[in-house]
Amino acid sequence: MHSGDIYSLIQNAVNNAINAVGAVTDDGKRIIRIMVRQQSGVVCIHIENYFDGSVQMQFKDGVPVTGQDTRYHGFGMRSIKNVCKKYGGKVDVEVEEDIFNLDITLPLKADI
Repeated sequence: MHSGDIYSLIQNAVNNAINAVGAVTDDGKRIIRIMVRQQSGVVCIHIENYFDGSVQMQFKDGVPVTGQDTRYHGFGMRSIKNVCKKYGGKVDVEVEEDIFNLDITLPLKADI
C-alpha cells in the first residue's frame, strides 16, 4: 500500500472515532478500542467506540451518512471505503446500541 493511503485510512477512522466519543456525555464511555491483526492472508483492523446513541444511524452505499453538515463532513467513511476498494479490501460497519464498530479487511498482497 502507498503510505498516503495507509495514513488516510487510519487518520479518517481514528478521527471519526475521536469525534464520536467527544460527543458522549458519560466520561466512562469515552473509549476507543483499536485492534490490528494478521489472519489468513489479510490484515484486519477493528475500531470500536461509543457514540451518542440518541443519533439514528442512516446508511447509504454501505457507509454511515453524516449527521452533520454534508458540505464539510462525511468524506471520511467514503475515503476509507475507496482506499479499501483500491486494494481489494472491504469495510463493514455495525452499530450495537451505543457502540460503533468499524472493520476493515485488506489482503496482504493486492493486485492493483
